[in-house]
Amino acid sequence: MDVSKQMQVTQIMRTELDRIAENNFARKQGLAEGLARGEAKGRAEGRAEEKRQTAKSLKELGVDLSIIQQATGLSAEDIQAL
Repeated sequence: MDVSKQMQVTQIMRTELDRIAENNFARKQGLAEGLARGEAKGRAEGRAEEKRQTAKSLKELGVDLSIIQQATGLSAEDIQAL
């Protein structure tokens, strides 16, 4: 193979390796972003569940609805549904 052909093959290989590296980077970045979003969603859902449990406990203790609302930030409808 002449030098010109070798240079072309080398350039094609470099281009392909660059493309693969970019795809791998994008995939890893996407996975990290997805994981971060999932963790944030999980934390938010956990906080919401904790508020519901607190409201339920306060309701069972006979605490006034308006106080439960102030303590938890839940709506009267949400509290009554517990």
